[in-house]
Amino acid sequence: MARGSPYAFATDVATTVLKNIQYATDASGKRTAVIMPLEDYENLLEDCHVIAAAYESRNEPCIPLSEVIEELRAEGKID
Repeated sequence: MARGSPYAFATDVATTVLKNIQYATDASGKRTAVIMPLEDYENLLEDCHVIAAAYESRNEPCIPLSEVIEELRAEGKID
C-alpha cells in the first residue's frame, strides 16, 4: 500500500497505540479488558473521528487548494 493510504494510516495508529497497551485477563487467562494511557485513548478517539469524517465526505466534490486559498483571501481570513 502507498504511504498516506487509509491502510498505512491505520497501521501507523495501531503500531503507536499497541505499544502501550496492557490487558486485563480473567482467571483462565482470557483477555477481558484493555488498559492504555489516557492520552493514547484520546488520540485514538480523535483518529476515529477523522476517519469517520473522511469516510462520510468521500463522495463530496473536491475543491482545489488554490481555490480555497483564493476564497479565504477574498474573505479576508488570510493574507
